[in-house]
Amino acid sequence: MAHDPAAGQARRSVPPGAGAGAGAASAAGAVRELFDPPVLELAEVVPDSGEHGSLVFRVRTAREHVIARTFRLPEATGPFWGTLRTLFGTNPLDVSEVVAAHRLLGPVSPIPVPGVLRVRTAGSRGWVVVELMPGSRLRTFAELSDGGLAEFGRSLAGIHARASGSLGTPSGSVRFAPGAFPGRLAAVLRGAAGKRAGGTGPGSGGDSGWEAVAAAAAALPPPEAGVPVMPDISPGQFLRRRGRITAMVDVDAYVLGPRELDLVFLEFFVDDRAAALIARGYRDVLPFPRLARVRAVYRRLGRLLRIREDLGPGEWPAWPEFFR
Repeated sequence: MAHDPAAGQARRSVPPGAGAGAGAASAAGAVRELFDPPVLELAEVVPDSGEHGSLVFRVRTAREHVIARTFRLPEATGPFWGTLRTLFGTNPLDVSEVVAAHRLLGPVSPIPVPGVLRVRTAGSRGWVVVELMPGSRLRTFAELSDGGLAEFGRSLAGIHARASGSLGTPSGSVRFAPGAFPGRLAAVLRGAAGKRAGGTGPGSGGDSGWEAVAAAAAALPPPEAGVPVMPDISPGQFLRRRGRITAMVDVDAYVLGPRELDLVFLEFFVDDRAAALIARGYRDVLPFPRLARVRAVYRRLGRLLRIREDLGPGEWPAWPEFFR
């Protein structure tokens, strides 16, 4: 039986002409335009937390039970999407870029990824309709069995084994050589340093040291290659059943980047048990990369992206180094 991929998150049924807010109501009306025969059931998927750029609906008609999603923001700005656009060229407003991420991962990911069924325009938005995947939302990697964690490590390495000679977007709309990455990353971090005049966000007076981190970024060796990585990697991006991951459902932010990025960011969502088993599975497929030389810089990038909004400035560098 296929379960709602938003299980474990809030859901709101949306009757015709109604919604959680003006944006949701307008989008719900647009969703109905995508389907023929009429929609029998429509539920908005409401994220638990974080900077989420998408509006997501579970839709049932007499013929199908699927997910419809669109980028809800008028432009790709803010700490997460704005930074990704500057660093990698990510443009979630372009539906073809979202489709490219699905098509890149579909043939290479050991973890099933929703297939794209169709792309439509409704309500002045580009929509992607994808398969409804089996499983319930993963809340924490601790929910996975030992075998499930090792399997996740092997799957992650399997995705990383798809190496490219360039970094950038899955579609190829933006590509650059690995040698350019340290400089691009340094420029992004210097941009954060330029916002230090007051405030409490990344790069502000309450969060210093960005100039030094930018200099360290510029001095990093180039990545070995570009591989598919998920800058917003977290348990909530996956579905699970009986202690194993069954699907990866939110791949809009995937880019071609250094594989170390996935693992440094993943450290913020695991404990000792999960990290040891993930690393063991990873090593069945690929040698585990050395994280020590990039960890401090990549953690600052993670703070800039706000991958863990609940952490204060001092908690990022002090976080345990689970992958050793």
